[in-house]
Amino acid sequence: MKLIKEKYDEIVAGIEYADMYDGRECGVDIYRCDKCGCNFFTRYKDKGVTPFTIKCRNCNNGTAFHEDSISEMIASSLGIIVHNWVRPTFEQLMELDDCMVEHVLNGGLMLEDELPNCPMTGEQKDLICKIAKVKDIGDLSDGFHTFNDLYHQRVVLFAALVKAYRTKAWKSWKHEDGKDCFGGGWFIVGIDTPEGSYTYHYEEKYWGLFDCIALEKAKHWDGHTSKDVTRLLSLQE
Repeated sequence: MKLIKEKYDEIVAGIEYADMYDGRECGVDIYRCDKCGCNFFTRYKDKGVTPFTIKCRNCNNGTAFHEDSISEMIASSLGIIVHNWVRPTFEQLMELDDCMVEHVLNGGLMLEDELPNCPMTGEQKDLICKIAKVKDIGDLSDGFHTFNDLYHQRVVLFAALVKAYRTKAWKSWKHEDGKDCFGGGWFIVGIDTPEGSYTYHYEEKYWGLFDCIALEKAKHWDGHTSKDVTRLLSLQE
């Protein structure tokens, strides 16, 4: 993991000076499926390498080839949903398979909505709300609780746990690489347990709810995922 971290940091530090195509501010790229003809629209949010072909999300069978580009103004006027090419955070990188890790360490980018633990974009939320006929994505329900109900309960319960184990808890606006969590507006909060740390990301409005030390940047991510939530059961007085 140390070598991967060193390589990742090297890429991040030198990407602006790297001799590679910079697609930022170059409009919106169009990928067209060779099977169903569906168009898929992307833009560069970060500088890096992107594939010439991607799997079609519409038919899930064809290959979408980079065919053309249009301006951001045209895409906006047509109400087109545009997907961002971004560089994963180190935490996200460590949840990817070996092939994707190699791709990123060679300067490669990924689609933002395919990254692990990545919040949905506003465009994605709007689309889901339209299909489900609800005003807000948090109003989606399983028949008993809405997402908003369950999310609020998780926030309160973890805040209570942080308060109970205040000396073992911490929070930060930045990931361990020094970047703002998800580009800003979010923070990370964690508890160090005997089995390792466990963390959640929350929107900035919940910052004051967590009574613990605030760090300049997050502690080292040890590779834990949502499956490791049982670490919290190892907390002791």
